[in-house]
Amino acid sequence: MTNAWMMQVAAIIPVFSFRRYRNIIDVGGGEGLMMAAIIQKFPDCKGIVFDLSQSSDQALKIIEKQGIADRCWFIAGSFFETIPEGGDLYIY
Repeated sequence: MTNAWMMQVAAIIPVFSFRRYRNIIDVGGGEGLMMAAIIQKFPDCKGIVFDLSQSSDQALKIIEKQGIADRCWFIAGSFFETIPEGGDLYIY
């Protein structure tokens, strides 16, 4: 799964400008690889990785390792129940 995400990230980041979005929410964001790549490339963006609690440990490690903990957070939850409000862009 991680390899598939890395290929998607490599394809999306160079061609789509996230610059105009300030608050990005990755619903079902798993380990946070997509969000980390976005936040790294677009320093004015903030992000939330939203996924089930079992993804939190790995996502928080990636967020911390990438040095983006001041602009990126993990929220545990199920999109079957609710999703975080306030996003300018939602990634599914």
